[in-house]
Amino acid sequence: MWVSFPNLRPHLFSPRILQGLGSIFGRPLKINHATSFGFLPSVARVLVELDVSKKFPDKICVGPKNLGYVQLVTLEDLPLYYLHCKSLGHSKLECGILHPHLSQPLCRRIFMLLLCRI
Repeated sequence: MWVSFPNLRPHLFSPRILQGLGSIFGRPLKINHATSFGFLPSVARVLVELDVSKKFPDKICVGPKNLGYVQLVTLEDLPLYYLHCKSLGHSKLECGILHPHLSQPLCRRIFMLLLCRI
């Protein structure tokens, strides 16, 4: 999963710092090519192996306590994960275990159509 740090301050674009920021979310795997070479200074991206069952912050504090700043974070294309059935790809409203009637294909399509109208 790519973790993006929009408008990260330029002095923080070192591999060591970026891997440290990525490790907040999981195991850093690599730094985006454009980030490594400074082609896109408006955002830093780190590929991270993470546990989708956990909640992650959308902001982190970067730097020392009194001198640091709040950095926005984006988890790109985070898949839906529902803790009740521990499955990827659906939310509570679409859970076939919680709502067994949704397991039937026709009912599921009708439910999704109704849900889209809300």
